[in-house]
Amino acid sequence: KDGRSTAGGLPVAWSKVRNVMWKTALPGKAWSSPIVVGSRIYLTNAVAAKNESDPHDARSLRVLALNAADGKVAWDTEVFSIADPSGVGGHQKNSFASPTPVFADGMIYAHFGHFGTACVDAAGKLRNCARFAPMFGAPRAGHAADTAGIHPRPPPRPWKPAP
Repeated sequence: KDGRSTAGGLPVAWSKVRNVMWKTALPGKAWSSPIVVGSRIYLTNAVAAKNESDPHDARSLRVLALNAADGKVAWDTEVFSIADPSGVGGHQKNSFASPTPVFADGMIYAHFGHFGTACVDAAGKLRNCARFAPMFGAPRAGHAADTAGIHPRPPPRPWKPAP
């Protein structure tokens, strides 16, 4: 749970063919890191409607699940559709899918900056989402979900109010 592993014999070097089990071509552009939970790999993506290099082209902001064993796409869910993403800012060297998703209690929380944060269940069904006013910087997905109150069910209260 803290990111450390006791597994041995893990690869420490890669190339286009060395220590690669499979490759899966995906449309779009994303900078987020994938997360691995059990036999699934979850990631975010931003897919242009027509032209990836046009900052005004509409974008489909998505959460995907791939099978870890073979790289096949298990599901691909659109969580936001943005008509003109450049209207609220962006940088040509970045992606509209930069923050890494968070997995908690069987749900995937994906933050897309000022476009919003979404909660998708492990089957790919959109459970909840919220949009934000443009702001400087982007919080991590877990913080954004907590701030926006995005939960598939109310979170447990770790404290009790004073009497």
